[in-house]
Amino acid sequence: MKLVNKTALFYSLITFGLLAVSIPLLIRLTNKLWLEDVDESLEINKMKIERLLQHSPEAVGHLEALQEAVDLGVRIKASKQAVSDSLYTILRWEEDHQEEEPFRELRTSVEVSGQTYDLVLFYDLVETEDLILELIKLMSGLLIVGMVVFTLLNLLLSHWLWKPFFLILGQLKSFRVDQKAPLPSISTTTREFQQMEKVAEELAAKNRAIFSSQKAFIENASHEIQTPLAVIQNQVELLMQEPESREAHSTILSNLDQSVRFISRLSQKLLWLSKIENGLYDKKESLDLATLTRFHCEQMQEQVALKGLALSTDLPEELPLQAVEVLYVSLLNNLLTNALKYASPPGTIHVQLNAQGLIITNPGETFPLPENIFNRFSKPSVSHQGAGLGLSIVKQICKAMQWEVHYQFALPNLHTFQIIFNPKAEFQI
Repeated sequence: MKLVNKTALFYSLITFGLLAVSIPLLIRLTNKLWLEDVDESLEINKMKIERLLQHSPEAVGHLEALQEAVDLGVRIKASKQAVSDSLYTILRWEEDHQEEEPFRELRTSVEVSGQTYDLVLFYDLVETEDLILELIKLMSGLLIVGMVVFTLLNLLLSHWLWKPFFLILGQLKSFRVDQKAPLPSISTTTREFQQMEKVAEELAAKNRAIFSSQKAFIENASHEIQTPLAVIQNQVELLMQEPESREAHSTILSNLDQSVRFISRLSQKLLWLSKIENGLYDKKESLDLATLTRFHCEQMQEQVALKGLALSTDLPEELPLQAVEVLYVSLLNNLLTNALKYASPPGTIHVQLNAQGLIITNPGETFPLPENIFNRFSKPSVSHQGAGLGLSIVKQICKAMQWEVHYQFALPNLHTFQIIFNPKAEFQI
């Protein structure tokens, strides 16, 4: 989840949590204040009736006059003993509405002309209660709308405030050490983002300097190695052409020639591996992998036949895919060379290609390869010749192309390498 969305979600949860607590509290507080107001009104009207009865004792028998004086419901009847004042809410059946309705009542005792009377003042809560509920709904609605508007404004404001951060992040994602152009400047007045931009540019400059130094070292080292190797190889070839040298020193010269060629191939592979790791290759383009695979398999037919093996293919007519040609050709050649080198004749090297991936199977040793076969300088065994870089290059190419490479072994002696073009899809053999 993005930082902006996470912050907005955090604020939203707090906001709606407060909303969930505040609405019930608002309802309780409103009801409490409303009942206190009703109770106060009942107390005031009780005192009005007491004063009225003191001045006009005959009004005790005129209920309508008492109700007009206080504009409340009034019940009064003679009582043998006085009662203390009490306030309570009661449900009573109303014939007009054919339902029970809540009333707030004040019960007290008054003495008129030496006679004690039981006086009850009551107030119908239905209409006022409906009004209070509508008011609470209105206030709750306004509160919810306010919270939603606040959340949306906070989200929009966060996106606006964090925009320089995402711009800097996008620059770092697209940063390439082989590009000399500086990172584009970000217009911001926020001090933290200004510092981040400055640090990002400094890191980019340091990485460019390190990369340039490393690249120059590798190129110089490769050039310096290739030059004496070429001289040595030429001298060896000249010696091998001499009859006396060829007869007397054929074994020594042959070993020397093989060693020189091995060192030459090793330096070239190390240079190529370094270029892949540093992203020094062309951009992806639409390639017909079927045509490329078919061509390079045909080029290998003669070498395969010389070793007493066969090469079979299962390729579609066309297979367009976004890839880098030089990387795919390098991957294919390394896998074919690896299969040819370690295949046991007689047998068949099988190449299968489809939209899901590439599969190369060859017969070989009766035991599986070690788990670290994709590491640099890793070999199936000490006796095997080679630099141990071919499968490491395959691994790095797959990483650069966002593919996956897998190795499988099946009895009695089948070794399979799978290149998965779309790792998220299920691969079927």
